[in-house]
Amino acid sequence: MNNRYTVISAAIFGTVALIHLIRASMGWTVSISAWSFPVWASWITVVVAGSLSVFGFRSLKSSTRPLTTPPVE
Repeated sequence: MNNRYTVISAAIFGTVALIHLIRASMGWTVSISAWSFPVWASWITVVVAGSLSVFGFRSLKSSTRPLTTPPVE
């Protein structure tokens, strides 16, 4: 798996988890038109997105490919 893709994906999932954690802990409401996104759904999103982020960063440890390309001589 491409390490850059893994880092970007894990960072995005971590950001989503953090945003939903803040939203759920502060009790902010999210409404789209007449539909309201429940706070309990944000707690589920924190667990799922946080798990995917942790899994992504942990998978980097088992990867042997470098994150950056070596300089060309």
